[in-house]
Amino acid sequence: MVNLASEPMFTRIQNEIRQLILRQNLQPGDMLPPASQLAAEWGVSLASFREAVRALEAIGVLETRHGSGTYIREFSLGPIFQSISFCLAFRRKDLTDLLQARRALETGLLGEVMERISDDNLMRLEAIAQQIEILDDQLDLDYAFHKTLFECLDNTIVTGLIDMTWVIYHHFWHRVDVPELMLRRSAGPHAQLVRALRAHDLGEATRVWREHFDEGGFVSGDGDLRQMPETAEHR
Repeated sequence: MVNLASEPMFTRIQNEIRQLILRQNLQPGDMLPPASQLAAEWGVSLASFREAVRALEAIGVLETRHGSGTYIREFSLGPIFQSISFCLAFRRKDLTDLLQARRALETGLLGEVMERISDDNLMRLEAIAQQIEILDDQLDLDYAFHKTLFECLDNTIVTGLIDMTWVIYHHFWHRVDVPELMLRRSAGPHAQLVRALRAHDLGEATRVWREHFDEGGFVSGDGDLRQMPETAEHR
C-alpha cells in the first residue's frame, strides 16, 4: 500500500495519480485503473479519490466519461492560464510582475522572430499597426499585434502569457477610468517595430519594444503601473 500519511488527503491522492501516470507512461486517451481499485490500494475513501479526480479534471489533466472510466486528457495549458488570469486580476502588483516578465520574454525572442517571420505575417502586422493609428479600440488591436508577432514561433507559453495579460487588461478597463492618453500612447511603436523587423535591425527592434512596454504597456522604468489605482473601483 502507498504511504499517504505525510500530506493532506486531497493533495496526497492528486500526487499519487500524477505519479501513477508518469510511472506507467500513460498517454492522452489512456484510461486510469478503476477508481475502486486505486482507492483500495491507497487506503483512501472512494469519495476522497473522486474529489481528487474532479480537481485534476478542472486543470485539464483528466477527463471522466460516464459509464466508461477516467482518461488522460490531451495536454493543454489553457485551464492553467485561465486560473492564473483570474487570480492575477485583483492586484495591480501582480499585473506589473506579469508585464515585466513578458517584457523580458518578448524582447528576448525578437531575434528568433526576425529569423522566422514570414512576409505574410509582416504584412498583417503592418495592417494592424495602421488600424491602431486611426481607430479607438486599441486594446484589442494591440492584442492582435502581439499574437501575430509571435505566431511564427508556435510557442504556447508565449501566447498563453499574452492571452493572460489581455484577460487582466479587460478586467481593469471595465473597472477603472483609464485616461485616453494611456490608450493612445502605444500607437507609435508598432509600425516602428515592423520597419525594424524588415530591416533585420535587432537593436532597433529591441529598443522599440522595450519602450512599448515601458510606456504603452503601462510599466514604468521602476516597474510600477502608471496612473492605475491600487484597488480598482467599479465605474
